[in-house]
Amino acid sequence: MEFNLDKDGKLLDTDKLYTKLDEWHDKRSYEDIINAITDIPRERWSVKLQFRLISAYNNLKRFDEARRELDNIAPDCHTPAQKARYFYMNGYICYIEDKEMMALSFYKKGLSVDPENTSGLDLDEEVRKCEEYIRKELNKLAELSEKMYNDIKKACSEKDESEKADITEEEFTMYLGYLSAIRKLPGTEHGMGFKNYFTKYDGEQKEGALKALSLFGITDRESMLNFYQKDRSCNLFGMYCDIPPYLEGKPRFDISELNEAGKEAFLNSAEFFKPFNRYLPSAGILAWDLCEKVGFLRLAYSCDIITKSDYCSGMVYISDGARKFFSSFEEYMLSLAFGCGVWEFHFGDWNISGAMRYMKNMMPFLLNGDLPNIKWFK
Repeated sequence: MEFNLDKDGKLLDTDKLYTKLDEWHDKRSYEDIINAITDIPRERWSVKLQFRLISAYNNLKRFDEARRELDNIAPDCHTPAQKARYFYMNGYICYIEDKEMMALSFYKKGLSVDPENTSGLDLDEEVRKCEEYIRKELNKLAELSEKMYNDIKKACSEKDESEKADITEEEFTMYLGYLSAIRKLPGTEHGMGFKNYFTKYDGEQKEGALKALSLFGITDRESMLNFYQKDRSCNLFGMYCDIPPYLEGKPRFDISELNEAGKEAFLNSAEFFKPFNRYLPSAGILAWDLCEKVGFLRLAYSCDIITKSDYCSGMVYISDGARKFFSSFEEYMLSLAFGCGVWEFHFGDWNISGAMRYMKNMMPFLLNGDLPNIKWFK
């Protein structure tokens, strides 16, 4: 097939191929669009043609391929219209995937680079719709947060403290890792449970534990200790401890001193925090970190990545920290339940609906488990 090329050897924006692409688009024949474009040598692709390909991928919900093409096209977007379309298409993918705050960020960037709307995308309207959607999601989060708070208080008050079961310090520490203790790993029939403080794995179970740890980059003692101390998966408290004071009008630092990306991340996190900040204990979401650290320590010890001394000192440190910052399993459960949501929000590209789903999924395990019916170890 012959094509009309510009001086740079790219397909002209007026080439007759676009008439055919338009016909296929109207018929929703997106595979035909993809096949026609990918049959053309990549060095002949213009920015306009690449956008057509990305659009077809998006319409088929092949978002990974669309993202790859967006990464390829970014350096070639020079005009305001091209830049706006680049940000719009990124935002569209995020919006469809319920990453509403990330979508809003892209739409706003598109609007800022093309305020005259030379792209014809009307990004100001996309910003308005996205902001409205976020407001609705945050209202749902407020309703869910109130329900979670009331459900946890009710579950923890059904028995008088004197009627609740006594536990040893070892059992107490293992119960701090409640969610990780019931989490099933590859090669195991069930979670690690709460009965055996010094659990050891061998055979298929040990292989499964090692594989699970390797997914987090944990392969030896040094990498485990580094993970324990620094990885965001189990060190969210330090990242989010400045948000409650900010929401209460007592910021610990000047927000304007953050760079653009840092400021956006902080303010988005604050918006997510706002609906449930009133229900958090003073320790905030610290329970999530403690729970995860118990789980990783137990797992690392079970397959001989860390020594018994490492394991015991880590567990004692967690137990002491829990007793210092919490006074009841009710407080701990609230911190853990909302910490689940923060974890999903943080690692899910500011996905509010995804965080709510995760919290809803975790609540039955917390409410129907042992935590409401055992005594806080003092």
